[in-house]
Amino acid sequence: MTNPAQPVRKRRTWLIVVIAVPLVLAAVCVFGMIRLYLGVKGVTDKESAAKQATTDYIEAAKNGIDQAEYDTFCAEAKEEYRLQDVAAPQPVAGYRILDAAMEYERGQATVSVEIKHPDGATSVESYIVNEDKQEQWRICGFPNLAK
Repeated sequence: MTNPAQPVRKRRTWLIVVIAVPLVLAAVCVFGMIRLYLGVKGVTDKESAAKQATTDYIEAAKNGIDQAEYDTFCAEAKEEYRLQDVAAPQPVAGYRILDAAMEYERGQATVSVEIKHPDGATSVESYIVNEDKQEQWRICGFPNLAK
């Protein structure tokens, strides 16, 4: 005589497998998408912050750099340039951020900016921006400044 309970167990096992495997795969996919989103968000946040630091500098430089803006420069820039070196107003009629080449492992970005000068001419300038230990982006390199 055969045991009628045996076929029922097989069906339950297959039913559990058929339901559990897709659920596990779906959970792994959702987890992966969340990690990807957060990773991309972190990358774009850093790029935006580097661009914003450059924008803040250009806006301040149009009227001349004061002590408060100078204090936001990275340590290397302060060693290389005195406030008097960067204090003069810069002739900028307009500008447009073109690109930020990020070096994430170094915490550095090279931000390319198209500058429109008062005479109508344009030029492309590059600014070096470094991320400090507090995750603040600071201007470290300037185009066209003589030491």
